Amino acid sequence: MVHVLKQIGLEMNNRLTPADLEATRSSPHEQKWRNRAKWARQNLVLEGFLKSDSPRGLWEITESGRRELDRLRSAAVVG
Repeated sequence: MVHVLKQIGLEMNNRLTPADLEATRSSPHEQKWRNRAKWARQNLVLEGFLKSDSPRGLWEITESGRRELDRLRSAAVVG
């Protein structure tokens, strides 16, 4: 089991800019990209695409999220 933020960091490592790696003002120990990813997760929870009660570090997609993902994949193939 890999925690999502750790995996994002590994996969995005060569794309993160020096600004992404800077600390946030509110949490000097947290890099900006991690903070932004957490906010993105929160927005996906509010939209109903991710479960709100997943264990810390794990992001679980809802049925609504699966349908939206399928819709987006289909649109990408057509478009």
